[in-house]
Amino acid sequence: MRIGMLLLLRISGKISTEEILSTLKWSISFYFRWILPILFVAAVIETFITPHLFVMWMQGDENFLCQKDIGEKTKSFWPCP
Repeated sequence: MRIGMLLLLRISGKISTEEILSTLKWSISFYFRWILPILFVAAVIETFITPHLFVMWMQGDENFLCQKDIGEKTKSFWPCP
């Protein structure tokens, strides 16, 4: 939205082209530094983790998120029945 607003201001002659280019450079840098890595992590989760959770859910294992005790007391975020 900011780039569109700057383009409208440029058409009306209120700002220079350099201001638009610096904003565009910042936007591209922000995208590659923050947005793209987060999208990559979300794609990996969606590709590899979600199918396993779905299969466990479809098989009727309602305790698949529950950690079991293995000798030591194990705390789990999910309540175990």
